[in-house]
Amino acid sequence: MRILSSKKMEKISHAKAQRRKALPRCEEFLCVLASLREKYFFLLFATALVLTGCAQQMGHQPHVRPLEPSSVFADRQSARPPVAGTVVSGYTRTNHRLDPLPPFDPNSDSLPFALNAGVLQRGRERFEIYCSECHGLTGDGNGIVVQRGFSRPPSYYDPRLRQAPLGHFYDVITNGYGAMASYAA
Repeated sequence: MRILSSKKMEKISHAKAQRRKALPRCEEFLCVLASLREKYFFLLFATALVLTGCAQQMGHQPHVRPLEPSSVFADRQSARPPVAGTVVSGYTRTNHRLDPLPPFDPNSDSLPFALNAGVLQRGRERFEIYCSECHGLTGDGNGIVVQRGFSRPPSYYDPRLRQAPLGHFYDVITNGYGAMASYAA
C-alpha cells in the first residue's frame, strides 16, 4: 500500500471540493438545456402540424367522374370496359341474382349436368383450390385452416356422408351449410 504525502492529500481533497462546487452549475446547465429542448420540440411539432394542414395533396388529386371523357385513353373514355373473359358474379346492386338457380333436389342420386373425365378433372382442381384448406387434400377434415383453430368440417369418411346422395354434396357446395359459405357462381 502506498502512503501519500499531506500536500498530495490536500490537492486531492481540494480537487474533490472543486468538483462538488461545479456540480450545481452543471445541473443548472442541464435544466436550462432540457427546457430549451422542450421548447424547440414543441416549436418543431407545432410547425410540422401547421405545414401538414396547408397542403392536402391526397385530398385534392386530379380525378374523373364515371363516364366522363378522358384524354388518357385512345377511346377518350374514363370508364374501362370489362376485361375479356370476365364472369359476372350473378348479383345486381340490389343483391338479387340475375338468373335464379334451377331447382335441384338435394336427395337426388344424379347431378344436374353430365359427368365425364373433364368434369372430374375440373372438380379435382376446384377441390384443391377451394375445399382442401378446410377439408384437407384427403377429405379427412383436417385442413390447414382447421389446424389454425377454425371449426372442423365433417370427414368424407364419415358413414353418414358416405351414405348421402350425390345431390346433398351439390346442394351444400351451391348453397353452403353451417360454417361453409356458398360457392355458387
